Amino acid sequence: MCQWFARCAVFLLALVAVLRVGAQDISAAPARLTRPNDFSAEMLGRSILYTVSYSRMLTQAIGLEAGAGVFTGTAPDTSTIITVPVGAKFYLTPSNNSLYLAGGAVFVSATLQRGPFQDAPGKSVYGYAGLGFEHRAIGGFVLRVTAYELFSGGAAHIWPAFSVGHSF
Repeated sequence: MCQWFARCAVFLLALVAVLRVGAQDISAAPARLTRPNDFSAEMLGRSILYTVSYSRMLTQAIGLEAGAGVFTGTAPDTSTIITVPVGAKFYLTPSNNSLYLAGGAVFVSATLQRGPFQDAPGKSVYGYAGLGFEHRAIGGFVLRVTAYELFSGGAAHIWPAFSVGHSF
């Protein structure tokens, strides 16, 4: 598991270096201040398959977020499961290209006994913590890559995420 975190850290640092090559003028106000709201779609991540999220920056370093995800089971269990992740992010630098820490809870409309929690006791809520990288362009484009740790009832799983959105 330590090797996995090291690989994620190297990947995130390489991504920061690549995005900084075309970075905008340093004298420009950070996009998190001029465009503090964003809508995004996250593949995999907090809601296991996908999440549609809204986030709002409270300060240049702290933001709150909430989202939703919906998926149905396959036969014979065809129930619909709704997930609602709620959490916060803490940005480590004031620039538009920043590493961040994320954490919160995901509320689930049914007990989860599939996906990463198939061997864990059924729970209707689970927690998450993550390390990610965000590129927030002055024009509004938002790109995030995150490695989450999903945990519930003693079970914990590393779960990747890729998110694209627009800030305003």
